[in-house]
Amino acid sequence: MATLEQDRWTLDNAESRHAEAPSTFHIPSRAERSGLQVGQMVQLLFLFLNTDPDGSPVVDCEKMWVTIQEVLAERYWGQLESLPATSIALAPLDRIDFGPEHVAAVFVRE
Repeated sequence: MATLEQDRWTLDNAESRHAEAPSTFHIPSRAERSGLQVGQMVQLLFLFLNTDPDGSPVVDCEKMWVTIQEVLAERYWGQLESLPATSIALAPLDRIDFGPEHVAAVFVRE
């Protein structure tokens, strides 16, 4: 899994964010996040290590979409669909490893 120190990005834990603010930060049920299939799109919280104008480190958070390419037990591999606005550490089509704890939203097709 990517780390801020080594890769300049990592995934934030959506379950932890929900636990801190359950009335304002909603996520799908654990069953929905654990039962995802290839082809589904999910929104993950990406943390990027950047530098502010005075040179101090700052961590920016972006919600971005990932399409699931592979399901292995309780782990997912997906393809990044979004272009980060605050970092060049990732780009569309990059491969992302994540678990149910990282899923903030599931895209529902009509």
